[in-house]
Formats: sequence, C-alpha cells, structure tokens
Amino acid sequence: MQFTEEQIEGLAANAAAIKAGKKLTSKSGWDFYAKSDRVIWGAIKGSGKNPYTIQVDILNLAYKCSCPSRQFPCKHGLALLFLYVQEKGDFVIKEEPDDIKAWLGKRDAKLVPKEVSNDELTEDQIEKRAKGKVKRQKDREKFINSGIEELILWLRDVVRLGILDLPNKDYRFFENVALRMVDAKASGLAGRVRELSAINYSLGDQWQNEVIESIGRTYLLLKSYQNSLQKKQKPLQGMLKGLIGQNLSTKELLEDETALHVKDQWLVLGSIKEALEKERLVVAYTWLLGLETNQDAILIAFETPFNTATELTLFNGSILEAELVFYPDPVPHRAVITGQVATTQELIKIPKFKLNWIAAHHQKVAWLKLNPWVNNKISLVENVYFLKLNDQWIVSDQEQNYRAIIENFPNDKLMKALFLGESPFHIAVIEKENSVYPIGVFNQQKYYPL
Repeated sequence: MQFTEEQIEGLAANAAAIKAGKKLTSKSGWDFYAKSDRVIWGAIKGSGKNPYTIQVDILNLAYKCSCPSRQFPCKHGLALLFLYVQEKGDFVIKEEPDDIKAWLGKRDAKLVPKEVSNDELTEDQIEKRAKGKVKRQKDREKFINSGIEELILWLRDVVRLGILDLPNKDYRFFENVALRMVDAKASGLAGRVRELSAINYSLGDQWQNEVIESIGRTYLLLKSYQNSLQKKQKPLQGMLKGLIGQNLSTKELLEDETALHVKDQWLVLGSIKEALEKERLVVAYTWLLGLETNQDAILIAFETPFNTATELTLFNGSILEAELVFYPDPVPHRAVITGQVATTQELIKIPKFKLNWIAAHHQKVAWLKLNPWVNNKISLVENVYFLKLNDQWIVSDQEQNYRAIIENFPNDKLMKALFLGESPFHIAVIEKENSVYPIGVFNQQKYYPL
C-alpha cells in the first residue's frame, strides 16, 4: 500500500508524537529495517540496553513495538512509517520472521468472525447458559423500564413547572437524574439528561428552543421504546434499545442472523475524534462509503488514555474490500468490519451524488421519517462551491442553494479544498442539525479527505 507523510501524520495521537517520530528517521539510529509484501519491521536504538523492535502491518494497519509506550502508534512506529515513505528503496526485502508471521496470523484470525459453537458443552450446560441469559435480559429490562418511568415523570414536571426556571438550576439538578439513569442501566438516557445540562442558558432566548427540542426528542424516544415492546419490528426495536443504552456487543451482532451484511469496495471518507472529558474517553468516528451500493457506514471506536489501539486502522482516502455488518436500524448506519480482503488507494468508481441541496434535504427528511434520532449521516452533493457569506463559510450548489458550514470548522481544511484547483467539485458532508461538516471532496476523478 502506498502512503504519504500526511496520511501517517493523521495516525498520530498528537503533534508531539509526529515531531518525535520524524526525529527518529535518521538511518544511523536504526540497526536495520526490512519489508515483505504485507509488513515492515526494524530495530532502533533506545534508552535501554537492547534496541526496540517495531513491526507495522501495511495492509491492515496495525503496530507492535517493544518499547514501554502506551501510545499507538508510538513514535517508533511512526518513525518506521516515515522512513518507509522517505527511503522506500532502501528497505531490504526479507522473509518474515516466525514471530511476525505469528502476529499477522493472530490478527487475520481476529478479522474473521468466529463460529458460535456449543459442541464442547453438555445439554444441561447449554440449557443453563440459555436460562441465565434470559434471566439477565429480564432483570436488565426491569431496571430500564423503571428508569424510563422515572424520567418520563421528571420531564413532565420540568414542563409543568415551566422551563424558564432551568437557567437557575445547578448541575446537580440534572446530574442526579443522569446518575439514576446510569443505575437503571440506561446510559443513553443519562446522556440525554446531560444534554439538557450542557445547553448554554446565557444565549438570549435561543436556549428555550434548544430545551424544548431536546425534551421533545427524549420524550419521543421514551414513548417509542415503550410502544415498541408490543411490536415485532426488529430493526426499530434494536435501534431504540441502542439509543436507550442497551447496546449489542460486537459478538452479539455477529451472531444475529437477521443483521444486515453488505460486501463492497468501501471508500474511507474521513474520521473525527471527540473527547468526552467526564468519562476520560475519546470517541473515534470513521465514515465509509460503498462504491457499488452507495451505502454509507460509520465505525465507532472508544479510546482511553491508556489504550488508543484498535483492531483495524484505516487511512482516510483508502479503499477497503470488505464485508460490513450493520447494527439494527431502519436507516442502516453504524457497522463493524468483518471479512476484510485488502486495501488500496485507487478510486475505481465515483459514487452517486445528489443533484443539489434540495435533493439532499429530501433524502434527510426520508431518513428522519424512519429514524427521528438519526445523525452523523453522510450526504453527497455534486458541483458545489465554497463561498463566504457575511463572515460565514457556506457550501453553495449550482442553483445557489446553500448550507452553512459548522462553526469552528478548521480553516486549514477549507484552504486545502480551495487550493485543489478547478471548481465546482463534488462534496461529502456530515449532516449536523442545521449545518454541515465537510469531510472530503471529489475532484477530477480523485477523492481528497479534508
């Protein structure tokens, strides 16, 4: 796979890691470096007695280093990748050592879904396990249902007493309810209560609309969940359970025979990381687009200060031949990767675009009819321009319909798009309420992540 320095920088946890990695690209510091058709590896002098050994899977990006760093990729992994880009011809082609073959074998096995088997269990053990699972599910549902009833009463009290007093409430007014939702095993509802707390109540009358909208969405979710218990629409029930906080594990998803599977050539449109300070988590979002099916997908991974590694790292702009399995949803969106085959950077086919923002809006309305809580969906619109209107950057189509770009969108990303050359170009954006987040542009049969 071909890499660029910009793509490698995108893998780094922070600017300091990039700087440290580039400092280690001097050949004199390396005992050796080598490559095969799927992995690069090497050894570099460190602070200890023995050199650090590094290996990077260049097909399905993954890293391993003997250094004590908890950052992935560490500065040594970044340095090896930078060196690979700069001195590609100097990498000696060698047969992979046994330990690297074993590492790659374990990684390949993880990318293939395991068959669920009860062959080693007795009938009594199988029956006992099934009964235990049913009991755990029923117990959790009791907790969740009690939490939902409590939150419905709390929301009704907020509305009955009037929302004008909300700016005078301290954080405990919201946080106590949020914590009770956590106790009720409904973490999704805790997040919606905290959403009310996070509203900026100092912005004139604007906060009132935000409060009413937030309460309305939450109340609709609670009543929809209660009503869904009497129905058998599995994608809808699964989606509502996920919003409540009753998420499927990856294992459960792969075991679900009704889950949607889609095989395609998936273009990695882009990624964003959002820090959740209270939970000390970083949520990594990656958006994919099927070039044959035009199905979009979002991959979500959670990172901690001590673990930034995931099973699969993807370069923005690369293309992945794989099968995706989607979580239950009337608007299939969140997915996990399984059955990966290979990656490349050659854009073999241009996806289908909406003619203008009006067509994109109709598509958004269709999504919302099926799932009123849908967010972070990708829209593709052809022949657009970046323009500035009253100090606000916008994306305008050929008919002069436009969408505002989200506030605080990085200026360097806009400049990158503007310097690509000829306009108009096609664009991929993430829908964000009443604005958009540009994630990449298509220009002259090429895709450029922003």
